[in-house]
Amino acid sequence: MPDVTVRNDGTYPTLNLNIVGQSPSFTANTNVTQVTVEDTGEYPTLKLVTSNQYPNITILTPQPIILGGGGGGSAVSGANGAQGIQGAQGIQGPAGNGNGNGSQGTQGIQGAQGIQGVQGIQGIQGVQGIRGNTGSIKIDEPLFDSGTGLVKSSSFTTGTVGTARKLVFLAQDGSLTFDFIRNYDVFNPADLTFAISSFTTTISSNNLIGSGNFSFNGKVATVTYTAASVPTGLTLSMSTGVNFPITVTSPYTSYTFTSSNSVPYTTAPQSVTLTATARDATATTSSASVNFNFINNIYYGKSSLTSFTISSNVTSLTSVLQNSKTYTFSINAGSGEYVYYAYPSRLGTATFTVGGFAGGFSTIPSTLSVTNSNGYSENYYIYRSSNPNLGSITVVVT
Repeated sequence: MPDVTVRNDGTYPTLNLNIVGQSPSFTANTNVTQVTVEDTGEYPTLKLVTSNQYPNITILTPQPIILGGGGGGSAVSGANGAQGIQGAQGIQGPAGNGNGNGSQGTQGIQGAQGIQGVQGIQGIQGVQGIRGNTGSIKIDEPLFDSGTGLVKSSSFTTGTVGTARKLVFLAQDGSLTFDFIRNYDVFNPADLTFAISSFTTTISSNNLIGSGNFSFNGKVATVTYTAASVPTGLTLSMSTGVNFPITVTSPYTSYTFTSSNSVPYTTAPQSVTLTATARDATATTSSASVNFNFINNIYYGKSSLTSFTISSNVTSLTSVLQNSKTYTFSINAGSGEYVYYAYPSRLGTATFTVGGFAGGFSTIPSTLSVTNSNGYSENYYIYRSSNPNLGSITVVVT
């Protein structure tokens, strides 16, 4: 029969069967069908289950167990002994890592870098291209040709009219070539900003002064802009006027005045200013102005009268609208005719030259109030030639 030894070496005790006797083999009784350990503590319980009528055999001992066999006879089974006291539970062994995997090994040393391969042989250099002709240029002369015959006015820049010029240009291949540049290919920086480029009216710059008011009825004001300008508003204002300022509607380029727009006459010479102010969407403004003058006439001519005593004697002569006594005129004075010259006395006395000789004129009378065709009156100097019948002469008044 074998020795049955239970050892509590770990969490789960080990069952050893030691052979007792001469035979090296172990033959269990066929009645034994199961050997189990009931308690895994310090004193385990060994449970043997038999297949016959006898109950399970439980052995409680920490010592080696020797189960001996009898002779050939059958033994009577004794009564079961009382169950011994259960031994104390053994100390729990260390827990495993759970998945059975061992620790990762140390990484091996990296191998040495391999030797770089030999560089390949450089290819053969290509054949050099043929060199072009050598050009010449004179840096001490203007590099343009104005005799191209091309004439164009700029669409944007005021006053840029002329022939195209031939300039030297650097081509993409590095060579120099001539090409034409025209004045309308170049912009003035002012053309790229919001601005009024011109402001004109159909009102004359010099107008005959009168009494009452000068009417703008039917006169037209016109505004033009630089190429980059987009106006959003236009206002016309007058330094002295009736029913100003005027708000001009879109497209903000012109306005026709009505009978309600006028300027009161004052004293000659009188000057007033009409201003156009345009603005764009960014509130940038640009202004331009024109001036109007209200002045009186000078008069020259011939008459058989020896003296002028009334205004109509003067206004019957040839009139010239100007605010200066200086004037040159030619006249043919026949038999009994005198040459006359009259101008506002506020302009001062005058000097006369005829045929290269100074003199020959005097004031007759010294002053006379003259009323013009617009009803304005002021004093005039009346000059008459000293002699009649001077024939064809040129008179220079200064």
